[in-house]
Amino acid sequence: MKDEIWKDCKHYEGLYQVSNYGRVKGLKRTIICKNGVEKPIEEKYITQHDNGNGYLFVNLCKHNKSKREYVHRLVAMAFIPNPDNKPTVNHKDEDKQNNHVDNLEWMTYQENNNYGTHNERGKETRDKNGTNEKQRQRWITNNPAKTNPKTRGKNAYAKRVFCNGLVFECIKDCADYFKINYGTMRSYLCDEKRRPQKFIDMNLSYV
Repeated sequence: MKDEIWKDCKHYEGLYQVSNYGRVKGLKRTIICKNGVEKPIEEKYITQHDNGNGYLFVNLCKHNKSKREYVHRLVAMAFIPNPDNKPTVNHKDEDKQNNHVDNLEWMTYQENNNYGTHNERGKETRDKNGTNEKQRQRWITNNPAKTNPKTRGKNAYAKRVFCNGLVFECIKDCADYFKINYGTMRSYLCDEKRRPQKFIDMNLSYV
């Protein structure tokens, strides 16, 4: 293969190499088996497997222990500098099996999640298995909606809240007024056992 470059796999130096084209091979060497017998190993390409989600992996052996290693990470660790120590490897063309070095880049989890059609594909999956609808129904059940004059629509935040003689159009307005996290304020409203005494004294409640 033209211009194919091979480098040692990180953590497997002298045992396995990976190429800039995404191929992995085991190097010629002699190993000592558990019974103490020497066994010669010829150089060979390592079979790659699909993990069920499209990513390719190989099984590499070191100290008589086999471990699954993902090909895109082997390529990135061998060929792509990572000065910011970013944890994930992204496929630029979103083809999980295209592990050519030019198609890979280091990213943070947030960068990876926001890349390309990731969010759209995630939504399609959630729509397909009904997760979005279940979350929506649970949201409606836990937060009976009322008309929100700010949005002229219906949403969970529009549930009115009474506290210390004031009426707030939504939980978030109340939380912002008292400088409290929305989720914390909502937990106070949903569960009296979590409600601090000062909010009990101020008669915190839904309207």
